[in-house]
Amino acid sequence: MQNIPILLHDRWRLKAVAKNTSGQATLNQKSSLTQQRTQLRTKIQTWQLLLPLYIPGLLQYQIDLEKKHGRIPEPEHPEEQKIWLPSHLPAELRNDMCYPGLPEMEEKLRTAQCYSALDALRHCLRIKSRLYFQKQKNIRGQRDGTHSRAVIDRIHLKAVRAGQKYRWARAAKLKLSGKGDWENVLKPLEDSDIRSYREAEQVRPKKGRMGTREDNEKVEWEVTPDVENLRHLGLEAERDKRSGTGETRRTFSWIWLMPRKPNAADATDETMRVEWVKSRARATRAKEEVLLLKEEMRRVVAFLGWKSHWWLNRVGMRSGLDKSLAEGLRAIAVKQSQLQMSLRDSFQALWKVPLKDISPDQLIVPDDMEDGVPKTDEDDDSEEEGEEVLVDGSDGEDE
Repeated sequence: MQNIPILLHDRWRLKAVAKNTSGQATLNQKSSLTQQRTQLRTKIQTWQLLLPLYIPGLLQYQIDLEKKHGRIPEPEHPEEQKIWLPSHLPAELRNDMCYPGLPEMEEKLRTAQCYSALDALRHCLRIKSRLYFQKQKNIRGQRDGTHSRAVIDRIHLKAVRAGQKYRWARAAKLKLSGKGDWENVLKPLEDSDIRSYREAEQVRPKKGRMGTREDNEKVEWEVTPDVENLRHLGLEAERDKRSGTGETRRTFSWIWLMPRKPNAADATDETMRVEWVKSRARATRAKEEVLLLKEEMRRVVAFLGWKSHWWLNRVGMRSGLDKSLAEGLRAIAVKQSQLQMSLRDSFQALWKVPLKDISPDQLIVPDDMEDGVPKTDEDDDSEEEGEEVLVDGSDGEDE
């Protein structure tokens, strides 16, 4: 049982090697692949000799499967061959067919594989982020840019393999352990979760509006882009306000929010501590901006109310005017006062939700302030200018 992790790792690795070895591979590559397959086949045969000891009821179970579904042909390559483990057996027959304690041993193995795969995934994503930063800062030119892009693609491929390894290990653990609280920590891994702590969450590409072909005529060369194509090309789909734009709306993938392991090295968590400090600073700054914006709203409403009273107080301040001029000045003052009040009411209705926590007394001009604001030299100058306008009915152009 101790060789099972090595056996599974060799099979996963050999699958990736065989997938990347194309028909145009060199003779050395083909020879190396054949040698690795021979070694893996030998290990699988050794494990099959031990199966009657660890899973005594497997032989009868395989005979029953052949009677029910027919004989299953042997795969051509050893990396495609099934390695029988307790997780491959039905839950109702597992304890009767296996050696006592064997399912629990595999369950611990799968748990360790899940954490190991996540560690490898995060490590690859951290390297990818640093390579991106180094590429943007130092790489110039098409040749160097292409080489850097190839290196980043290889690192990303390793991250994808680590994610696939996690999915396989988690699926086996789910069969062995069933549903439980462990699913809150080891969550299902989606393709959108495989991203760095600096990358924004992927959004679904929007469907473009119909153009000249509004008759729904299909054209073979038209291809609708999907998320996978956009991610492969290094592009992001178009975002809107609801998709979450900006640093304050960034959401981290759950792989970066897992509980810290007791024996984790401090250097490993240094990156996340830095990101946490940055996120906390952004969140605090965002709260401060909201408070400042609410204060600006409150001051706008208070100023419009004060300005309305300011125009009304101008009525009747001058004496010795003829009746027609006094009525005209009064009409102007009343009209301006009503305009300021209408603006005030419209802004209050528009900002009802942001200003709901603000006391109404803060929007009313206090009695201990002259004309709504403290008396200053600038106010004296503005009042004198306002009086000249009301008295003369002009801005001084007649002079």
